[in-house]
Amino acid sequence: MMNARRLRDHVRRGLTLRVTVRNPLHENVYGFPVAASGALLLMQAVQDLQPWGWVAVPWGNVTAFRSGRFERFAERVLVGEGVAARPCPSWLETGSLAALLASLMKRRRNVVIETAAVAAKAAPGENCFYLGRITSVDSSRVSMRTVDALGRWHRRATRIRVDDIGQVQFDDPYIRAFSKYAPYPEE
Repeated sequence: MMNARRLRDHVRRGLTLRVTVRNPLHENVYGFPVAASGALLLMQAVQDLQPWGWVAVPWGNVTAFRSGRFERFAERVLVGEGVAARPCPSWLETGSLAALLASLMKRRRNVVIETAAVAAKAAPGENCFYLGRITSVDSSRVSMRTVDALGRWHRRATRIRVDDIGQVQFDDPYIRAFSKYAPYPEE
């Protein structure tokens, strides 16, 4: 496991790394670590050598880091293509997962929340996660109105224990495109 000093150095220098996550949906997250608190790691994800969005992973779900010659070569490609780490959004609280969720709720952002329990329901080759908008959050639970794969928003909020969250994704192309065609029902 990467030590805290080396991880802070990666954040400061804008170096990439690959994080192995204890989650059946995404074994690895590759990108730029932009914030590391005692509770979570926030990364600007990179997919197919393009900036993708933000991924927050609680430390309990991080099983390994890789930051070596493969990541250094990928950085050379990213730099050549004009892709660089963006700073953590100033409005985003990263001190705890609940604080991060609360700041996303205040910004009225649609998010993806992954839990091991919902991922276990997925058929082989199928992704299964919550996509929606956070309606309330406290230190132990988050509630969100979710949208299904047909673009229909559920009337009742889904309640999720904060401790069950494997990762949170936001501001990525998938969420933006899905949200464009299934807009949040303002009431």
